[in-house]
Amino acid sequence: MGTSAPQVDEHLRQQRNGSKWRVIKVHEYEPPFDIVRKAKVIYTFRNPLDVMASFRRLPRYSHLPWAHLARYPRQMSREYFWMKRRTGALMLKYEDMITDIPRAVATIARFLQLGHPPETVGKISAQVDPARLKIITDGMKPGTMDPDTELRASHISATKGAPNAWKTVLPSDWVKRTEILCEEMMVDAGYLADS
Repeated sequence: MGTSAPQVDEHLRQQRNGSKWRVIKVHEYEPPFDIVRKAKVIYTFRNPLDVMASFRRLPRYSHLPWAHLARYPRQMSREYFWMKRRTGALMLKYEDMITDIPRAVATIARFLQLGHPPETVGKISAQVDPARLKIITDGMKPGTMDPDTELRASHISATKGAPNAWKTVLPSDWVKRTEILCEEMMVDAGYLADS
């Protein structure tokens, strides 16, 4: 189950060449900003502290120092403002999406100007339920990707994507340094009030 890394690149190339939708993971690929300017963009973002907590708990990254991992929240912070200011994107907090999936689905449907009857929202919500996504990733080999969901085995980390996992995972100096690094974005998105 899953797709190898070279196949991921081919999958993205095919998306760019003919599909009406694209999944752009800004932390893994350079976003094609020329396309983003013309598209309806749904930009999901996560608390930079939880991003750092995920990295700290993944075996592949757990030994790395803060300075090495800081590039990810730094890049996320820059792209957050780029998306917000230049694209008219629907800005969705990851935490809001996973705590109220039906509401997030309805918000996305309204943004895309799609009908969203309750039964459709319910079906979509069931497909993206975190328990279901965990089942998908459990049997995957490292370095593979599920072609339907674009999940990789590493996407379900030890924190299981739980909001505020950073509170039990990150050392206080990592928290402070990340807050300083991403302060503008964290204030704008309402995250600093939580820390």
